[in-house]
Amino acid sequence: MNENNIKHNEYMREYRKRKTFKQLKVDIKPDDYLIIDEHCQKSNISKAKFIVKCCKYCIDHDINFDD
Repeated sequence: MNENNIKHNEYMREYRKRKTFKQLKVDIKPDDYLIIDEHCQKSNISKAKFIVKCCKYCIDHDINFDD
């Protein structure tokens, strides 16, 4: 890992400690991950931003999941 990545990771840890952001971790199937990853690359959006936008859309449009 290069020095810039180390500094960035340290910065992000400190940033999260200030409770500006909350962290959400999920375990997903590899096939689902690939679908999300490919879409995010095509759309030039981070996976985190994409997932948050999807969740907000589902909440705003009262979408229910039966699984």
